[in-house]
Amino acid sequence: MAQPKELRRFEIDAIAHRIAEDVKTSKTKAHQKLRKTSAYKKLEKIAKEYASIDETIKELETKRRKTSDTIDSEVSKWNAHNQEEHVRFQWSQYGARLEFDFNEWSLKEDVQRRLAIALIAPDFRERLEEIIAQITKDLT
Repeated sequence: MAQPKELRRFEIDAIAHRIAEDVKTSKTKAHQKLRKTSAYKKLEKIAKEYASIDETIKELETKRRKTSDTIDSEVSKWNAHNQEEHVRFQWSQYGARLEFDFNEWSLKEDVQRRLAIALIAPDFRERLEEIIAQITKDLT
């Protein structure tokens, strides 16, 4: 009796492909039936609701980013035109904080320069309180 030949690789692939196609067709028909069930329709409705929520979140994130950019721009403009030397606006989108930043270091440096100039005069010891009061008045 003759021995059967072994299947060649391409023949095995062709058979596997044909079986896969038949299974896929069978499953597709089963899926079509499942899509008509109330359980599937309920899940589909929830999935659509999720997609809608997701879209709303994306729109809100875009709106928040644009609003933050607008605030950043306006804060920069205000700080550029600010007449108060030691105060600046600061905006942080984390925590949505708009705050004044008081630059104490800059103020102290300004006071030190003014004191150095004022104390050059020989009678500075007698006038120190008056000088301090005048500088304080000038800076407030």
